[in-house]
Amino acid sequence: MNIEILDRVIARIEAEPEHFNMNNYAVRTRCGTVCCIAGWAAIEAAGVPASRLVRADREIVVPDGSGASFVDWYEAGRAALEIDPTTATRIFFVNTWPAAHSDAYLKARSKRERAASTVCMLRELRERELRERG
Repeated sequence: MNIEILDRVIARIEAEPEHFNMNNYAVRTRCGTVCCIAGWAAIEAAGVPASRLVRADREIVVPDGSGASFVDWYEAGRAALEIDPTTATRIFFVNTWPAAHSDAYLKARSKRERAASTVCMLRELRERELRERG
């Protein structure tokens, strides 16, 4: 797992909960870009501002000048975080999160509460990964 990218995703979600939504991979709005965990991971791994990458709803442009784009959000997020398909599924789908976190996310009444439950889940995942690495 790429802990550096995970840390940047956590920081992004904490700092800008209004730009986080697990129902949107990458969406441009009047107020900026809204992404899920996979979307923010792909953007953070690209290393350029989201405003330069999100071209259209659910499409992130590859920053190599080729004009190509990530339209497969699952694979883009998985590649960015350097995780296997099982781990990606556990992270990218709310219904596969540990029950306490998915319940908190689904019962949240605000974007800030949803972001907080997500950050808590991601931090636990991060700590487990670091413990397993020894």
